[in-house]
Amino acid sequence: TYTGFNPVNLKFGRFDPDFGLEKATSSKWVTAPERNAAYELADWINTHQDGMGAQVNSTLADMAYLSAGVSAKDADDSDGDSVKQFNFRGVFAPMHEAGSVPV
Repeated sequence: TYTGFNPVNLKFGRFDPDFGLEKATSSKWVTAPERNAAYELADWINTHQDGMGAQVNSTLADMAYLSAGVSAKDADDSDGDSVKQFNFRGVFAPMHEAGSVPV
C-alpha cells in the first residue's frame, strides 16, 4: 500500500478485496464481525486467486471510509466472459471515538 497521498491510499498487486469488515481490518479488534454473504456464496470472489488488482481508499472528515477497486480474475478465461471485478465499500460513522472510523 502506497500512503504518500495522505489521506488517500493506493494498493496494487495481489490482495483480497475488502467486501466486508472481516477482510478490511483485523478481527481481533472487532466485537461482532459482520459475515458477508459473498464469502459463502462464491468463494472465488473474495480472494486474490489468479489475478492482479488496484484499489484506492480514503478516510474522509474522520467519519467516513470509502474504497474502490478493480481486479482481473481468471486470466485463462476462454469463453469471452469479462474477467474484471469491481468492488466498492463505504462506511459512515458519525458517532465514534476520535480517530477510530471502522474500515
